[in-house]
Amino acid sequence: MRRIVISLLVTGLIGVFVVGCSDPGVPPEQVGESTGSVVGSLGTVALPTLGEPGQLVVAALRWTGPDSVRASGGVRAWAAVGPVISRAGARHAQVIYGISDGTGRMQIDTGNSADPANRAIEVTVREYSGVDVTDPIVAQAMSSTDTRSAKARPIRGVGGAGLMVTVRTSASALPQISERPVRLSAGSTSLTVPDGPDAVGWSLIVRAGEVGPATRDPLRQPFSSNSIWNTAIGSGARYVPARLPAVPGGDQYAPMPQNDQTSIILTPTAPLTELRYSKAAWTGADRCVPTGSEVFYRVPMPSDYRVPSSSNNEGASWLMPDGRTINNSGPLARCRTGGYATSVDTSSPVDLYGDGISTSLGGSGISGLMGALRRGEMTPATAGTGVRHALRINVDTDRQLSVCPQEQNCYRWPATSADRDADRAYGRLGTDIPSAMKMGALLAIPASVDIDRLGLRTVPGRQLAWTLQNYGAYITDSTACACFAIVSEKGPQGSFAEQFRRDYGFSFEQRVADNSPWTQDLQKIVVALAVVDNNGPQSIGGGGMPRQPAAPPVTPAR
Repeated sequence: MRRIVISLLVTGLIGVFVVGCSDPGVPPEQVGESTGSVVGSLGTVALPTLGEPGQLVVAALRWTGPDSVRASGGVRAWAAVGPVISRAGARHAQVIYGISDGTGRMQIDTGNSADPANRAIEVTVREYSGVDVTDPIVAQAMSSTDTRSAKARPIRGVGGAGLMVTVRTSASALPQISERPVRLSAGSTSLTVPDGPDAVGWSLIVRAGEVGPATRDPLRQPFSSNSIWNTAIGSGARYVPARLPAVPGGDQYAPMPQNDQTSIILTPTAPLTELRYSKAAWTGADRCVPTGSEVFYRVPMPSDYRVPSSSNNEGASWLMPDGRTINNSGPLARCRTGGYATSVDTSSPVDLYGDGISTSLGGSGISGLMGALRRGEMTPATAGTGVRHALRINVDTDRQLSVCPQEQNCYRWPATSADRDADRAYGRLGTDIPSAMKMGALLAIPASVDIDRLGLRTVPGRQLAWTLQNYGAYITDSTACACFAIVSEKGPQGSFAEQFRRDYGFSFEQRVADNSPWTQDLQKIVVALAVVDNNGPQSIGGGGMPRQPAAPPVTPAR
């Protein structure tokens, strides 16, 4: 491993310094340090050009002025190790990290200010080679006066060597960065921090090994890097309690969670199958019987994939023969091998490489594969973290969404609609419902919540909590029952639920009355959820520095 160290004290525009490098085969050690001070017209610092592509970059920041900073240049995508720490006098601190792209200088900007005192930025940057940061773990410990003992969890199921980079920082003291090798299969490692009411310690734990090219399989994790599904919750997120109950509707037999399975059929070369109109929908009539002769379109669908008539949501997504268009419909039924399929409605097409926002289907207009738990996700191999995209959930809209006298007030971005009876049904059975709880709301576990202290007992429960704190979940439909539902994949290659049972030995869908460790974990997680009230097209996830790096870009095959 190699480490490059840069320490800067800057109150202005630029600061350019020379650093040294150690032999890549030598264990990490400090190899260069410089400090300086210049005065400029903006609260901006341009750091020396970062090192080779693929290196881990950790930057500890302390500044005065606005309560957020912007980082750009030199790194594929910046992410926050922790939230902004502030104290009186408008002095703030934060730790960020990313992967060097080898293209140029890193720039930190706090924005314009007429007051020179509000342009001070102090930055410590270190780089490390020989580490793989594709699945990092972040651990937090508050001030030692807080009496809490924080632990840095290992990356379970991986084993081998890793590196733990620890930053001790506060709004009133210069940050301190240290590192040491760790065994990823060993027990948890203690994390200590300095004394002081605003002191915070952060540890970033990464595997040993070179990071590979920035690639992503769009069939496994679709849509653009800046889509709502691939953008993490930001440091600017403003949270409003969602007030979801641990026992929906007070019903001990309420599903917790309900598994809302959607057919994801990504076989563009499969035989083309007619998708016919059926008005059966959720009336109880046979969905396998088409209504009239209307055909929505023909979709590629393996001949042996069947979906029986039921009362479930049964959303469906198909990858069309062009390899990038996603068509969605619902509810899907196909009762005969090689026969036609039926649905009551379809949505607007979605680009596999686009923003991932559909319209005109389901309670919110958002449906299909968007936000679904996919096969290969939430496995024991990712036990230290979790799924790295936002999820899609359904709630009991009659009890858990706010009353709205007009339909246009019943939903919020990115939803484009609400249920047809929303103005009459939403909130009619609930009490004390926050006005922020609307169709399309982004729910997340607030950054201030230590998920390690929720008392979660299962590996998938801890993973789900991690995902909901780092990416959140969008409310996109009604459960039509007293329950809490998560959307997951099924399809010609199998289902998420089948994989989940193989991995953990119990069912994904259970009921409150089961009182199992899994349902108890879900109840604790649901109660902890809050609305990211400032989520919007210009501030996805609440804006500010994201909690996780953006997903690598994907480009269509030529």
